[in-house]
Amino acid sequence: MMADDGARVPTEELAFQAEWADPTDPRTRHGVIVGASGVVVWDKTGLGPQDEYGQEFPWSTWWNEGSIPPGAPAGLFERIDAVGRRLGFRPTPPPPAKKGSSPGRRSKGGLPTWSKATRRTLGWAPGATPALTQLAEASGLDWVEPIGITDFQCWLGIRKLPGLPLDRCPVVLCHGPNAATIATEARDSFAALLWRLGPRELEAERERILGAWPAIEHEVREQSRGLGGEAAVDRFVQVLEAPFDPALAAPANDPRHLSAVAGLLGRLDPGQAELRERIAALGGGTEVPDWTPPPAWSAMWAATRYVPRRADPDLAWAVAGGPPSLDCGVRLAVQHFVNVRQDWSQADIHLASKVALRKPREGPLARAVAEMVEVWARKDRYDGLAHLKAAGECAVEGDFDTAAILLMGAGYWSQVHAGKANPVLQDAWAELRRNAGWA
Repeated sequence: MMADDGARVPTEELAFQAEWADPTDPRTRHGVIVGASGVVVWDKTGLGPQDEYGQEFPWSTWWNEGSIPPGAPAGLFERIDAVGRRLGFRPTPPPPAKKGSSPGRRSKGGLPTWSKATRRTLGWAPGATPALTQLAEASGLDWVEPIGITDFQCWLGIRKLPGLPLDRCPVVLCHGPNAATIATEARDSFAALLWRLGPRELEAERERILGAWPAIEHEVREQSRGLGGEAAVDRFVQVLEAPFDPALAAPANDPRHLSAVAGLLGRLDPGQAELRERIAALGGGTEVPDWTPPPAWSAMWAATRYVPRRADPDLAWAVAGGPPSLDCGVRLAVQHFVNVRQDWSQADIHLASKVALRKPREGPLARAVAEMVEVWARKDRYDGLAHLKAAGECAVEGDFDTAAILLMGAGYWSQVHAGKANPVLQDAWAELRRNAGWA
C-alpha cells in the first residue's frame, strides 16, 4: 500500500510506534503509539517524566478528533488509518453541511470550529468546550477565556484584562500554568494566529501551506469573522506569498532573525510592531530606553528587558511583581517567543525575586514576594498562599489591578505546588470582578 506522497505503508501490522523531532525545536520529541485500543499522541520536552505529555484517542474518535504534531514521518496518517481498518474500525463521516452553511462545524458545547482537514493543515482550530474551561481553572488560568485548540497539546485563550471587553483583550497560548501572548487584541488577531501557530518561518512549511491554501481558504475566511475578518487573512496571505527571507532560518537570538521576525509580526499585528522592533534592537546590543508598552505586552517587555541587566533591582521588580506564568520562561537570551510547554517560569521568578529584594519595597505585593523567597530559603515549595492573602488586602484597599496580578500569581504557584490550582481562586476571582465592576 502506498501513501499519497509515495511512502510505503506496511500492510500486515496491527500495532506500531513512531517517534520524530519537532521541526522547530529538535530538543522536543513527538510520537504515536498505535494499537488495538486506539492512538496515543505524545510529546516530550525534557528529561523527566513530568516533561512528557500524552493524549489518547480511541478508534471511535480518532478520525474526527485525532491529530498529529508537526514534522511527522511521510505516510504516517495512512499507516495509522490502515491499522485501524485492519482492526475492524472505520471513520464515521460528519453529517453533511446544510446548504449555504459554513463548511466548519461546532465544537461540542462551544465555539464554531473547522474541519479536520483544515485543522491538520494549520495545526490549530478555533473552538472551546466546557472541559477546556475546567482545564483553565485547574491550571490557575481563571483569567483566560478559552477560544481554541492546537495539535501540540496547547490551547488558545483571551486574557481578560480589567475593564476591557473581550474583543479588546490579547490572545494567549497556554499549556499547564503558563501562557504566552500572541496577539494584541482578539478582534484583529487572526493573521498573527495563522502565522504563529506553526513553523511558518520554515520555507518548506510555507510551501506546504501555500499548496493546501486553495482547498482551505474559504473555510478559513469564514472563520475569521470577529477575529480580524478578510483583512486579517489577506495580511497573512501577503506574508506567506512574499519571497522567503533566509534570515528567518537563523538562530532565534541572531540579530538577523530578530529583525526579520519583528518585521513580519509588525505587518501581521500592527499592535505589536513597536514591541518587536525594540526586542530586535535589544537583541542586537542596542541600549533601548524605558518604554511603557500596551497592557497586552507589559509582561513580555518586562521579562525581555530584564535579560541583559539581571542585577538591576528595579527591572527585577517588574518581573517579580508581575504575573509569574505570563511571558516568562528562562530568557537566557533576548528572543521573541517563549515555549509554554516547558515550565521554566520558576527560574526567572526565583532570580528576579531575590534580586528585587536587594531594594526592598512596601505594600502587600512586596510582602508576598518576600514571604515567597523566605519559603524558598527554607528549601520548601511555595504554595501561593501569601499571594492569595495579599490579593485580598489589595482588594480591600481598592487596588483591584494589583489584586488581579496577585491572584494570577496565587493560581500559578498553587498549581506548581499541588498539580492543580487552589479551588478557592474561582470564588476569589468572581468576588474581585464583582467588587471592581469588571463583570
